[in-house]
Formats: sequence, structure tokens, C-alpha cells
Amino acid sequence: MRKLPQPPPKTLPLLGAIALLCVTFASAAGQEPPQTLGSGLTRIPAAKVQFAYLRPGTDLSKYKTVHIQTLVVPPTVRDTKPKGERPRIGESYLLRDQDVADIQKLYDQAFRKVFSGGGPSVVDTPQAGTLIVATEVTNITLKAPLEDTRNAGQRQITISEGGGSISIKAVMADGGSGEVIAAVADGKYANNLWQRNTRVQNIADLSRIFSGWARALEKRMAGSSG
Repeated sequence: MRKLPQPPPKTLPLLGAIALLCVTFASAAGQEPPQTLGSGLTRIPAAKVQFAYLRPGTDLSKYKTVHIQTLVVPPTVRDTKPKGERPRIGESYLLRDQDVADIQKLYDQAFRKVFSGGGPSVVDTPQAGTLIVATEVTNITLKAPLEDTRNAGQRQITISEGGGSISIKAVMADGGSGEVIAAVADGKYANNLWQRNTRVQNIADLSRIFSGWARALEKRMAGSSG
């Protein structure tokens, strides 16, 4: 029986590419990362993220629209407790479904706001000329338990050095062919300032981090290496 042609891959291959990325970066921990990935991507020297790879000859400035897939927050990163931390009775570092939904919303809002400035625009359906971005969270570490679980519900102020950190890995693909053309991995700390640790402050910090990643991508798509 003759095999029927398949439509261009889009979402599913990106999930596999993210998995490949995870293995590659994990194997590179503590040693010099590889200069190329198995998919043919080449490492970008002096990138402003921890790892950055691009398919040779790719020009991101040719993409006039961007499709931002829903941020993936796997169950394995929901426990945001720092290593060695022992929460008190009633306290929890475990992200709930609503917490995950809020993080995904912040990510989407940050990218949409950055890409509403007159350059490449966000589209809900990828097509030719669209850059598809698929991102997965690899780690979240908080400096304090979730605010509404602290001190068994007592109203007490929590002071911490920053709110915590978040790490991600992402792949980018051509909207017309589904071909993966770039991959990055990075991590950011909220800040190193001693301040009151609240949910509102944590949300502001996370939004700022997401906006920074979005601006870095927007600059690349505008033809800037900064």
C-alpha cells in the first residue's frame, strides 16, 4: 500500500525537540556544552542566554509573525521547595493547578505585550512566515512557601533575598514547514534584594523575567544581536 503524504509537522515535533534539548543540556552539565545538536543546530557564541543554538543560514528577521504556544509546566517542576528546606506544618511549596494557570497566563501576556510594539505580531494560527515558539519550564525554586500557606494562616510578614528563580528551555520552528531552527535554555533569578515576599511581588518578578525573554527574542527577530 502506498504511504500517503503527511501534513507539515508543527506542535508534536516541537515537544520531541524539547525532550532532546533536555537530554543534551543535562549531559552538558558541568562540562563544555556541545557545539552542535543532533538536529543540526549550531551553538551561538557569546549568547546572552545560558545556551543558544541556531540552524546555520537561518535569519530570524524574515519572520513577520510569531506564534507563542502555551507554556508547558510539567508536574515534575511543581515542587518549588529549595534543596534541604523543611516547610512548617501547613506550609507548602507545591504549585496548584491555579498557580500553574496563572504562570501560563503571565507568560502569554508578557509575550503579547512585547510583540505589540509595531514589529512582528502574535498570531494564534501559525502559517508561512510565522516563527513558532514552544517553551517548557525546567525548574522553579521559591524563597518562601506559597503566601496563603505560611505560618498556618497567620498574618505575618515574610522577608527574603529575592523571590526565587525560574529556568526554561525552548525551541523555535518555521511555521510553514514545522522544521526546528533554533533552541535555547536559560535561567533567571528574580533579584538579590532583601524585601517583603508576597504573591504580588512574585507575580511582578515573574512577569519581568518573561518580558525580558520576550524582548530578547523580539530583538533577534528585528535583526539585532543584542
